[in-house]
Amino acid sequence: MKGYRSMNNNNGVINLGHGAVITNVVTTNSNNNETPKTFPIEIVKAIDLIKTMEELTDEQKKYIISMLDNAKNADNDEAKQSCKNSFASYMNYLGNTSKKVLSVLANLTTVITFFGNG
Repeated sequence: MKGYRSMNNNNGVINLGHGAVITNVVTTNSNNNETPKTFPIEIVKAIDLIKTMEELTDEQKKYIISMLDNAKNADNDEAKQSCKNSFASYMNYLGNTSKKVLSVLANLTTVITFFGNG
């Protein structure tokens, strides 16, 4: 979307635009081999969390879950970037609700890192 900008700085701050900012939740993973193992597990947790969100309609939940599934199955850089772009655009579309979505996902480091590194 026009005007969207994602930024992840060295202080653990992810800015997904329009005031949706997550701070102090992203940590650097010193064992890069852990991320491929952890990411699918955290995606499943993310899906479970999204399903419980009262702020989202059923249609919104289904769409976010679809994006999370696509991210889990992305097997090349182009597919991963497409997932990141879709997520960022949808968070912009959700407006203030995106802050709640990101807050729910904040403790899932590999998920937030994946979508925050656009």
